[in-house]
Amino acid sequence: MSNQNFIVTIDNLSKSYGSRVAVRNFNLNVCEGEVVALLGGEGSGKSTILKVVGADVKPAEGFVYVCNFDTVLNAGMVRPRIGQVKHERFLEPSMSARENLEEQAMLRFFTPDETERRIGELLPSAELGARADDELSTYSPDEWMRIEMVASLLHRPKLWILDEPTRGCAAAGREQVWRAFRALRPQVLSVLLATPDEAEAHALADRVVRL
Repeated sequence: MSNQNFIVTIDNLSKSYGSRVAVRNFNLNVCEGEVVALLGGEGSGKSTILKVVGADVKPAEGFVYVCNFDTVLNAGMVRPRIGQVKHERFLEPSMSARENLEEQAMLRFFTPDETERRIGELLPSAELGARADDELSTYSPDEWMRIEMVASLLHRPKLWILDEPTRGCAAAGREQVWRAFRALRPQVLSVLLATPDEAEAHALADRVVRL
């Protein structure tokens, strides 16, 4: 059963893909106001955990609650409360950053005034300057990640989920993603992120969970 003090409650979660066990008997609570990093290498199950929390994958066993809603029984209530940055890119490379953000806002039925206001609140955190009007196809991995981070927060989610946010980034780009993360962090109540990088986990999170 969920606890009202937690944004995320994971109770004895197990998940397999065929004969391969991805997660076994995993438990975690994420408190309001907390940033938690799942630290582990490839095959450790961290991405699977994020997919279950994000109501993208159903657990084989156990229960997961987000904002007191069961991610299986109440997936339609969970998804609007989550902002996700996944491995799979979801923005259109032939459009500019600004155009992508406007389209994402339109898909969420923002009014034109709401769209302009919300993009104005968030876009400066990406620190792209005039690049905000360039096509995403010309972006470096860290520039693209910063825009996906902004796009994932347009709808004011309660929980922010990031799966390896600096994957593919050079050292300087990683620092820029970290800076954007810190600037955007106040937009949400809690954060659950996954990374194979111990330095990143300790740089961004209040608590690190090793898998």
